[in-house]
Amino acid sequence: MENVQEQEISEDEIQEALQESIQVIESQPVLHRNCQDKLRLTDKFRLLYDFQNSLDVAMNMVLIKNQSTSFTNLKNIIQLQTKRQFNLSHFQQLIKLEPHFFHHKWEMKMGKQELMIIHPANVDAIAQSKWNQGEIVQPSSQVFQGRISSSTILLRQKIIKNDLIKFMAHDLERNYADSNFNAYEQDQWPSFFNFDDVEDIELA
Repeated sequence: MENVQEQEISEDEIQEALQESIQVIESQPVLHRNCQDKLRLTDKFRLLYDFQNSLDVAMNMVLIKNQSTSFTNLKNIIQLQTKRQFNLSHFQQLIKLEPHFFHHKWEMKMGKQELMIIHPANVDAIAQSKWNQGEIVQPSSQVFQGRISSSTILLRQKIIKNDLIKFMAHDLERNYADSNFNAYEQDQWPSFFNFDDVEDIELA
């Protein structure tokens, strides 16, 4: 069988892919259901949100170039896109928040253990089921082939934004139980809500 040659990914290609993804997503109809657009994220949660979006773009890029979806390959692209350090702990937080988004496993590559990250074959159905708030479709054991669509990337962006907001809302209810402030009804966080006090998401 003929070996498929891996192709190098330049920084220009990374930036072009990111801009293309942004343009396609922005051209999609706005999805309002379950999305609290006026409620802003803490800086650390905004970074997780950006990392998730960048990870989906990076997954598509390495697959186009016939490269492996190893953590190392994806990390390099994500860091070029976001200009921030992407660590294994960030991925563990994403998996804790969205356990259905990815399959991951450790494999031996060139004499060392490498974390491989892949999309389940039914990645589209998973996103649709979670967005529609029905019974979440369980990830297929099969691997998704090819690029995930811009519409699925958009859904996954909305889903993780909602779940991060929910995490913050639960933190507000737990730490300021006497305030009876409903951020969803007010479309804003209360002035006494200290973002620096919001707990970190646990590692998976």
